[in-house]
Amino acid sequence: MAVRKSSFVWYFVMPVPLPPILAFTTTGKRRPSAAASSWEGVTAFLRGRGVDLTFNAYLSGMQKIALPLTLFIVVASTVVFGQNKVSLEVQGDSLILLKGRELLLNKQGFPQQVWIDPAGERVALLAENVHFHFINQADGKDFRLRNGELKFGEKEEGRAKWDATTVADAVSMYVEGEASDKGVISLKVRVTALQDVDLKDIVMHIPMEKGVAKSMQGLGRNGNYAFDSIYHWKWEPGKKMAEAWIGTGKTGLGFLLSGPGEWLNEGKGGVDVGIKGKSMLVNNYSGPRHMKKGDEIDYNFKLKLNETL
Repeated sequence: MAVRKSSFVWYFVMPVPLPPILAFTTTGKRRPSAAASSWEGVTAFLRGRGVDLTFNAYLSGMQKIALPLTLFIVVASTVVFGQNKVSLEVQGDSLILLKGRELLLNKQGFPQQVWIDPAGERVALLAENVHFHFINQADGKDFRLRNGELKFGEKEEGRAKWDATTVADAVSMYVEGEASDKGVISLKVRVTALQDVDLKDIVMHIPMEKGVAKSMQGLGRNGNYAFDSIYHWKWEPGKKMAEAWIGTGKTGLGFLLSGPGEWLNEGKGGVDVGIKGKSMLVNNYSGPRHMKKGDEIDYNFKLKLNETL
């Protein structure tokens, strides 16, 4: 719905004895009722409805004594007709609306799909959901995670928070997520060993739609990489984060890996980017490791629904 603005002025008269002459201006959204019959009543009424009051007092000539006078109060207001746009809204048990963007979560707490609307056309960014793999060293197969329960926390202004816990035979995964109306999705993933286990790899996949993923900025590239081969990037000591944006024009997805110790894993970790099946896959791997029962590993990353890096 189109938004239209209209300005108007209300006038009302109130006799008040005051020493100086007061020029009183304010901006607000609602008209005081006729029941507000005193200065205190009017100001309390306005402040109770979020009106900011500004006073400019000045003396009339050299007048120094209090004189009864009639104070004409002019209240100027600007009203917006149309829908009040909410910057962030949670719908149902898994959908978050973010200022022209939509985020659908799965039961593990990861994005199932992300849509953006750069030019009046809804565009899906993911070929499938963001997910983790925990690969068994013994047979090279995944420890299969069973879907958990997605729970939303108390909503804050411009933010939505959630968490989810999923369990496999050897590990459990606890996800804390937060989405802001700036289009940033923050995810903290805690992996806990339920028994002693040797893992061939722990990887996090971001499978993007091939039609969207045309170029990349970051990870040593400057927007000119063609995804006809696999691009390899390695964590090295001293690197504190890995960040890149993949997309085309004003449509794309940024990601940032932080907390480098867990991703680095003594130089075993890295990022591979390239076409795999129906998606352009961002493969964030951390390499083999041994975990004792009760050991915990934290993987932190962000997804950014921005036009550029």
